[in-house]
Amino acid sequence: MSLLATSDKVHQSQPLEDAFHTFNQVSQHLTESYQQLEQQVVVLSDALAQSNSEKIQHLSDKEALATQLEGLIEAIPGAVIVLDVQQKVVKLNACARSWVDGDVLGLPWDNVQTNYLIPDEQLADQFSLKTGQIVALSTTSLGGQSGSVVLLTDITQQRELHQQLEHKKKTG
Repeated sequence: MSLLATSDKVHQSQPLEDAFHTFNQVSQHLTESYQQLEQQVVVLSDALAQSNSEKIQHLSDKEALATQLEGLIEAIPGAVIVLDVQQKVVKLNACARSWVDGDVLGLPWDNVQTNYLIPDEQLADQFSLKTGQIVALSTTSLGGQSGSVVLLTDITQQRELHQQLEHKKKTG
């Protein structure tokens, strides 16, 4: 083989070697980039898992608080009636359910009031129940929400004590 033929082969193999070298560099760069991406995926996956764990804990805490508040409302010795923006009954506690015998959910408050509360002739905010109990009515608008809360408090004993005191004053 002549020197000129060998020189041509060396000359031809140089661009091929350069291309392989460039290919290897790009391949190495891609491999490194892929490894960095895998590391970022691991870091982000861990962060997401931590965030999800915190969110689940937060929701669990909120649920426990809601259950506790629900229990407190149920235990209130007065009737708690929640009305929506159209003044329809959307929630009652245990005391309210016992004082208004029947399913009043979804009914307009005016209908419930007419059917279960007998107005006092002297005091506008006091009513008698069919059971004979005397209750004071107060209504509060829900702050950031639409609707209101009606609270009925049993004042039968206070009314009886007041009447006894008035009777003693008159006869005394």
